[in-house]
Parts: sequence; structure tokens; C-alpha cells
Amino acid sequence: MDRCRAQPLRLLAVIPTPTYTDHSIAEEAREAYPFMNIPGLILLFEEKDQIGTPLHDVMSNHGVEVLRFANAEAFLSRLDACPEDGYSVLIDGHMSEGAAFVLLETLRSKGSRAPVVLYSNEAHPQWTQQALNAGATDVVALPIIYAYLMNRGQDFPGTTPPDEVKAQALQLRNGQQVTFRFLHPEDAEIELEFVRNLSDESRYKRFFSYIRDLPAHMLDVLVHNDFPRSYAVIATVFNDNRELQVGVARYTPTDDPAVAEFAVVVADDWQRQGLASKLMHVVILAAALAGYAHLDGLILSENLGMRSFSADLGFSVVKGSNDGPGVIRVRKTLLAAARPSH
Repeated sequence: MDRCRAQPLRLLAVIPTPTYTDHSIAEEAREAYPFMNIPGLILLFEEKDQIGTPLHDVMSNHGVEVLRFANAEAFLSRLDACPEDGYSVLIDGHMSEGAAFVLLETLRSKGSRAPVVLYSNEAHPQWTQQALNAGATDVVALPIIYAYLMNRGQDFPGTTPPDEVKAQALQLRNGQQVTFRFLHPEDAEIELEFVRNLSDESRYKRFFSYIRDLPAHMLDVLVHNDFPRSYAVIATVFNDNRELQVGVARYTPTDDPAVAEFAVVVADDWQRQGLASKLMHVVILAAALAGYAHLDGLILSENLGMRSFSADLGFSVVKGSNDGPGVIRVRKTLLAAARPSH
């Protein structure tokens, strides 16, 4: 078994306290990594699996490997084996008795100039300054750690923020290819045409009404997305040199800053080809990267297909929600921590 990948969930009680008086190493690290650019490897140290599992799931989709440690000796040993510029470090600042600072100082005393971020829900100014004095490159509030990493990693292949990802071609079950890309304001015409061409049933299931033409104000909201606050991805095809929209999925903010709400709809002729699932996987990942703790959806209780679809994606029915008669709320937990206001 790779000793760097699987460690006991415990922190060594005794870590030699180094004599750390030369802060030049930390200053060099901050100068070399002013924006905490993320290489292809993140070494994470935390006593309890608070962000390790979701962070691994999120970052692995963007070409970044996350190795989690709860054993100080193995963590420091892995650092010794890493190339100087091949990794970055995250350290849980919630550990008791200043263990995070001791570990950080030990790392710096070994000469590491890697970017090191401490995260905590209690990052008050005094604590933050103490962390910086101990050699941290940056200190980040826990709720924004995911968005922080993605924003800092945007210059690396595979870690571009979702709203800047280039269009990608995907193949469906029937062999047809569609293009996935971010929905832009200039897509208002194809979005409007897409909704018009939906069947009455599909429009009713999506908008809870038989609306055919989107009002101007609604169309404006739908095509203006501002990641990480909101996000929309569309699937398109070309027909006679015209781009046609055949599906869309999105999330939008709610009154609860920890919760976003999703919606997805696919053109009638393109349903049952796995397109909705592919769209939703993109939206789920984007919401997680944005730092939302939960992704909710409102579904007509009679829409058994959508209820089954959401269950397959890991959503559960929220009991006791007050969303009106004939409507159920489903929820998928994305992260252990909520995001800040965007």
C-alpha cells in the first residue's frame, strides 16, 4: 500500500518544535507564488476527513491530485520526496494546541518554499498574522477554500474556472455528438428558440407553466450568469451552419447563501440519450467549485421521471419543505462547508 495515500486518522502527538527565526523562506514562497497557483499535486494535512474526500473528488476532475495525510511523519516524509515546484500544501488550522503552526514551522525549517495555505473557520486577524509569521503563504476561510483553489489554479491546464472552459464535444448514447459550452448573453436568441421548440409538456415540467415565449426580463436573467454566483451550461449542435441549442442545465443562488438551485431541460428529440445526466454532472461540479454546500431542485410531484433521475444523481427528497402543493424539493449535499456570499 502506498504510504502516502492512506494514513491512520490520527496526528502524531509529538512533533519537534523547530527553532524558526529566519522568515526569509516564507517571504520567498509568498513572492514566488503570489497567487497561490496550484500545481498538479496538493498535499493536504487534516486530523479529520473534513474536506479531503470532496476536495479529492472536485480537483481530480480538473487534473489535480490530492493526497491527504493525518500522520505528521508520513506527511513530512512525502514533502521530502517532492520536487521543489511540484506541489502545494493545505493545512487544517483547526488542530488543537497550535499543532498547525508547529507543523508549518517544521515544514519551513526543512527549507520548503512551496505555497502553503492554512484554512480555518476562525481566521481572525491575530490568528492570521500568527499563521503568516509561522510561514504560511496565505490564510483562507474554510467556506471559500474550493473557489479559492480554483481561482488560483486557473492558469494550469485542466483547472480553468468553469465559465472560461473551452467548448467540448461529447458523444451521446446514440453516437451523435453535441458541444458543451458556457451560456453567454449573446446566446439569447438560441435560448429563446430552444424554449419555443420545447413541447408543452417539457415546458410545463421546466417552468411549471405552459409559457411559450420567455419574457424579456426572464430571458435576460437566464443568459446572464456570473460564476461562482450562478452558472449555466448548454449543449448545442450545428444544422445548416446554424448553431442550435438542444439542452441546458444551470444553478442559481437562493436566499440561503449555502444553497443553489438547479434546473435542467433537454429538447424533446434529444431526450433519453444521457444528455441531461452529462449536463447535470457539469452543473454539480461547478456548484461544488463555487463553494455551495447544497444543490436543491424543485420538481412537480407528478414528474416521476425527474424524481427518478434526481435520485440516480444522488439527490434526496427534503422532508417538510414548504414549496407549495404538488411540488417536492430534492437536495444533494456537495460540501461540508457553506460558501460565502458572492
